[in-house]
Amino acid sequence: VRIPLIAHVPGWPTGSSAAPVSLVDLMPTILKLTATPLPRGLDGVPIEALITNPKRAKRRFVFADTWRYDLMGRLQMSEVAAMGSKAKATFEPKESAWTLYDLRKDPPVRKSTSRHSKNAAVRALADYVESANGPASMDE
Repeated sequence: VRIPLIAHVPGWPTGSSAAPVSLVDLMPTILKLTATPLPRGLDGVPIEALITNPKRAKRRFVFADTWRYDLMGRLQMSEVAAMGSKAKATFEPKESAWTLYDLRKDPPVRKSTSRHSKNAAVRALADYVESANGPASMDE
């Protein structure tokens, strides 16, 4: 999902950026703009660092976990995604399906892949899923 963020900040370049950002980046951004020290352990980074350093933005992935439950509280769908500036990878545990999207195409080109793909988005997602002890179990 790509949602535009529009900001007018003195000192920031004008124009647009394909840098992936997330809500977790807002707190460090506001703290930096107000010259407040950043606490250790934040997941986000100041957005300025991403739009002024394209190399850093190209290596960055934003993660999303999505679940859907039925009225009885049973898990119906679970999907995990890693989104970068060029690609998005998704994993659906119920189907054991790994999918890669080329975001440079309009509409994005979709292809099946495996968790062992050499694509950076797939590798980032596989590492994320592993570090989080795997996605939610469909048997819950």
